[in-house]
Amino acid sequence: MLVVDDDESIRKFVHLALEKHGWTVLEAEDGVDGTARFILHQPDVLLTDISMPNSDGLEMLEVLRLGGYLEGIRVVIMSGVLNAAEIRAKKTVAAELLSKPFGLHELYKAVGDES
Repeated sequence: MLVVDDDESIRKFVHLALEKHGWTVLEAEDGVDGTARFILHQPDVLLTDISMPNSDGLEMLEVLRLGGYLEGIRVVIMSGVLNAAEIRAKKTVAAELLSKPFGLHELYKAVGDES
């Protein structure tokens, strides 16, 4: 699993919560780093923020989608403000939308781990 967010506290919260449930979690701080790590490690789940410096989540998703990397991948968008672009992204690639702040139950449900 790859968690992409420029907010370190969000990355750490998600990382620790999912690691406790047996997930192997990688982190990236923006879309550029996220794209590189995704291609290198090919995780089965991608959690990404939309608003990030350098390359935002939508740009990263578009690059990965065009490269054929997202087929069969569960994509979860994390956002503090849902807007039209994020809703469009959900319709094209995302399995789930998580509205920040979110709790553990919402996180586990979004990644398909409802235990």
